[in-house]
Amino acid sequence: MWPSHFALRISELVTVETTDFRASHDPGLQRFGNLGVLTVTGKNDVTGSVPMREHLVHDLLRWYLEKVRPALLLRRRGQGDGTCKFGDETFQVAQLLFPSERGGVVEPNQFRKRLKQMAMNTGTIHKRLTPHTLRHTGCTLMVPIYSPEVAQKYMRHKNLFTTLGYYHPTPLQAGNEVNAPVSLFGDDGEDED
Repeated sequence: MWPSHFALRISELVTVETTDFRASHDPGLQRFGNLGVLTVTGKNDVTGSVPMREHLVHDLLRWYLEKVRPALLLRRRGQGDGTCKFGDETFQVAQLLFPSERGGVVEPNQFRKRLKQMAMNTGTIHKRLTPHTLRHTGCTLMVPIYSPEVAQKYMRHKNLFTTLGYYHPTPLQAGNEVNAPVSLFGDDGEDED
């Protein structure tokens, strides 16, 4: 799911705008086109840019932008001047990635409710699924790929300690991550007695 991919807070998720995405200058990410990097300003006005990493997330986002979002924009009611307020900010409804059917920002509690229902409908998720849980998942997936310091920037945390609190490796994964460099020395995995 793409919210975990980008490790967004619920307040960031409901206010993401299509203009927050841009192409990446990294040659390895150019295959994602204009969806290569998402830049978000979150809590405490900390800004971070998170790269697209997965083809499946990219494909899902493109499908949503091409097939679902246009229908939402056409169905919206109460268009008024085309703007809406969320908190202290004003948004152009046509720029919101996830506009509500009423032509505004999807209320965070409504988003939580929809996410919970989708998770339950899959029949595979037995624990409570929330946007914040997906944020923790995003961090857990980022740290082994990059580093804790890079994940901190992507998570938009002021302190590395906060980022490490979001990182939850399983005991087996933690052992593999620590021992991964050992495999560079050609050990066949046979222990000497």
